[in-house]
Amino acid sequence: MVCGKPETRENDQYNLLNPVLLIEVLSPSTNNYDRGLKFDRYKDIPSLKEYVLVDSVTVLVEVYLLNEQGLWEMKKYDNREDTVALSSISVEMNMTEIYEGTLMVE
Repeated sequence: MVCGKPETRENDQYNLLNPVLLIEVLSPSTNNYDRGLKFDRYKDIPSLKEYVLVDSVTVLVEVYLLNEQGLWEMKKYDNREDTVALSSISVEMNMTEIYEGTLMVE
């Protein structure tokens, strides 16, 4: 998600330079990389305010939000009745909306 005009590297569609929010859907093969090295690299993006990990194996959403002190705080949502708050874009979503169409909410 971008607020304002998207900035890209060499006008391509793959290298967004100014995201405010990034969302990753985790798989068993990418879980460790998305939580570790990839997140460490994302932290170097000056515009990034929020990083969201959505688990594809269990009902679990982790929202990392950059606070005013420049530290990343994590909020965990693991209940089907939870409402996930995405502060960087002022949006709230039910876990049932996030997992709609999957076996985890049927």
